[in-house]
Amino acid sequence: MGGGTLGEWLRRFLVVVLFGIGMAGCAGVERDQYGGEFLDDSVITARVKTRLAQELGSASVAISVETHNRVVLLSGFIDDPTHREKALATARGVGGARDVNGDGLLVRPQRPSN
Repeated sequence: MGGGTLGEWLRRFLVVVLFGIGMAGCAGVERDQYGGEFLDDSVITARVKTRLAQELGSASVAISVETHNRVVLLSGFIDDPTHREKALATARGVGGARDVNGDGLLVRPQRPSN
């Protein structure tokens, strides 16, 4: 077996395997508590956008969604204060989101009718 004994070859193989496992553990992979799949910020953003579209319909297009380190940031202008609260609650319900910040999600002031 390439000039070494079976024991020596096995020892080298185990060192390589353990090194690989150790390196994989250092990668800091996030796992979703629900499905166990890899989660990154883009996945969380996509989930939030999908849920907002389901819950708010056309009102959701005015809401911008960004995620940084699993913190969801909602921003934009919407017409109804109840839509703002519903958007925040919907984003909070998405698996993998650590926190939701809606400071940039503003309700347009109502214009007085003539």
